[in-house]
Amino acid sequence: MRPPSVFVRPLLHEEAVRLKRLSRRARHECTRQRASVLLASNVRMPVPQIAQMWHSDPSWVRKVIHEFNERGMDSLHPRYRGGRPRRITTDQRQRIVSVAGARPDAQGVPLTRWSLPRLAVHLGGEGIEVSARHLGTLLAQAGLSFQRTRTWKASPDPDYAEKAARILALCDSRRKMGPS
Repeated sequence: MRPPSVFVRPLLHEEAVRLKRLSRRARHECTRQRASVLLASNVRMPVPQIAQMWHSDPSWVRKVIHEFNERGMDSLHPRYRGGRPRRITTDQRQRIVSVAGARPDAQGVPLTRWSLPRLAVHLGGEGIEVSARHLGTLLAQAGLSFQRTRTWKASPDPDYAEKAARILALCDSRRKMGPS
């Protein structure tokens, strides 16, 4: 025995007009699709035919119709609930920002600047497991940015400053004379 068809409840004139407008000009595609499903059900189109028209599942069409019958126009805006729960709490985020903003040597780490991988390892020791990539995202949201650490070597020559000044002066005088 076939289950009885599900149809939308009788629509008020204002609801029908609004659904027709939303089926054409709603901001989100899902709202346009839901409004169209309800209008099709209003003219007694059976659920399997509506599902075929939208290349969808009949159970989804029934769900849209049942939600509209229960909640009215509010059902056109689905109650999306966001995916995976956050692994890092607000307190942990604040701790990450405070550690990243302070110098490592002030926290007992023998470095002058944090790199993202080293900061991630240090935070892991404090019980906050976070990848270097996600750490960069968290710090960017907090207004902090990290660049790659650069190193350089200074000359061990005791007369380096004097020689460098003489070379720079020669280059400067050559620039004033013009091209040769």
